[in-house]
Amino acid sequence: MTKILAVSSLEKNIIYCNASWNAICSKDYRKALKYLEHVTELNNNPSEYYFNKAWSLYHLKRNQELDEFLKDISKQQVNNKYIWDCLTFVKLSNSKGNNKVIEDHLLQMENYISVEGDYEAKAFLYTQLISFYKRTRQYKKALHFAENYINS
Repeated sequence: MTKILAVSSLEKNIIYCNASWNAICSKDYRKALKYLEHVTELNNNPSEYYFNKAWSLYHLKRNQELDEFLKDISKQQVNNKYIWDCLTFVKLSNSKGNNKVIEDHLLQMENYISVEGDYEAKAFLYTQLISFYKRTRQYKKALHFAENYINS
């Protein structure tokens, strides 16, 4: 991993958050957490940091650390509804909860995101819906959301 030296603190934090997302896309969750260790302040938009860390901990099956992290976030004032929805989804997925509860939550997120028009959020959500329906062997629904994603 390359250390980033010749930029401002804000730029460095953005670069490390982006690098962590790239590592997540490559399914290298340990590397994602390594990049996040270098984030020194959360600036005005902490959602990417929160989500990347929660998602990485979830995939590494570090459940106790994930629960502690989610508790810490809940003590802070975060006003972004999308990040709370994403973190709730991570927590629901981690709890091995009822599939109906997870599906309902994902569909609620879809209603919110379609109003907001956030394309990154929509890409994340459709990916999760398709994965969820494939995992629960509901292939027609997975195909429906894949088509919606392609057409959006």
